[in-house]
Amino acid sequence: MGAPTTEFKQIPTDGSVAAGDIDTGAERNTAMSTWSAVDVGTPLDFGSVSISGGAANSSVQAVAFRVTAFNGNTTVTNMRFWVTENFADSTVNWAKVDLDAGDWVATPTPSNPTSAATPTSEPGTQNVLKADSSTTDLTDEYTDVSDTTEAIVLHIAVGASETLGTYQGTAGSQDLQFNLKFDFS
Repeated sequence: MGAPTTEFKQIPTDGSVAAGDIDTGAERNTAMSTWSAVDVGTPLDFGSVSISGGAANSSVQAVAFRVTAFNGNTTVTNMRFWVTENFADSTVNWAKVDLDAGDWVATPTPSNPTSAATPTSEPGTQNVLKADSSTTDLTDEYTDVSDTTEAIVLHIAVGASETLGTYQGTAGSQDLQFNLKFDFS
């Protein structure tokens, strides 16, 4: 039995996706098939940030994670999300959004939804849940309606004395990656 096949998809943050468009699994399944994949070759783009006038925020990006094939397994559990970065004076902030409750903000900002610093090392316990923000496991019983995680909304609070450079995975002059690790059976 192999590991489950998974994907990250970028949720548009331009106002084109309303909360009512993705508050059921079936709606998310349909929508996610049209959203862009996020991976090493197609990273999230937080845009350029000028700190000439002091600290500033990047653009806001959002992603959802789903299992596309369980490959003989029945459950994905213990999902842990964190970033690796080598910022001198910046923080990657995140918010988790309950998609089932219609909590999605169509045009998220650094202050809405309320965010906090993203862990910078692997958490010891689960910190990402299913799209309902209460169920801990993704199970193959829901694969036909897109058993997804909470939306993860991210932005970078760039400090005024940040090191100038391009922050992009391991290909830029500085490192910035997000990670999701999970158990499966």
